Amino acid sequence: MLVTYALFTYNQEKFIRDAVRSALDQTYTPLQIIISDDSSTDGTFDLIKEETANYSGPHELILNRNPINIGLIGHINKIFDISEGEFIIAAAGDDISLPSRTSEIVAEFKDTRALVIHHLAIAMDNESQVKDTVLPPKELLNKSIARAAWSQSIYLGATGAWNKEIYRLFGSIKNNDAYEDQVLGFRAMLHDRLHFINKPLLYYRTGSGISNTKKLSKANLKNCIGLQIQKIEDLNSLKNPRRIIFSIAYLKLILCRITKILLGR
Repeated sequence: MLVTYALFTYNQEKFIRDAVRSALDQTYTPLQIIISDDSSTDGTFDLIKEETANYSGPHELILNRNPINIGLIGHINKIFDISEGEFIIAAAGDDISLPSRTSEIVAEFKDTRALVIHHLAIAMDNESQVKDTVLPPKELLNKSIARAAWSQSIYLGATGAWNKEIYRLFGSIKNNDAYEDQVLGFRAMLHDRLHFINKPLLYYRTGSGISNTKKLSKANLKNCIGLQIQKIEDLNSLKNPRRIIFSIAYLKLILCRITKILLGR
């Protein structure tokens, strides 16, 4: 079965060589590798071309550079459109996947009918020093749908892999203010098809991602509002909407909007 490994990159020149090498080192075949850059303004894409110039391995390799920056959600929607594999193993340009990551995830997809699979990760800092912490924290695991309707996090996005059936069921992500793990994790839970592998399959770079701050900010409030709107739309798309879950998601949306008004944002 053809699978796609999608490496998403943007302004990650400090880390991109290791991320590309870990993509090319995946042991699973047949594998389509798409390295897709969202119009980086630094040397990221040049380094990608250097690292892949002499590649002669077994995998199909596609380099893509968006002519303009389309943002995280636009970028993910695009990969769903252009990828040929039935499963997409997502990777970030500052993380390092273990060689067996794709193989182990694909085996779980085949065994579980999951729409989204996530797993443990080994934390490492910006100097590539491995930390003792294994992510994600336990509180992100085994959430009820009611808690997921309220929560801003369902799984560690860097560890995600997606069954393309999830887009056939729900369509593309419409709200650009949400993060893909929040939306796709919730969608998978609505069908009871979110699966967790209790094993670390990548090194996760802490402190360098786009959502690494916990401060209350305009961006976080936009994310809160955008996410709840997307959840409500996804609930409405079900043939038999879960009204209690809908009410929880709607209440969180109201609270996010009230907070935005009170803070004058």
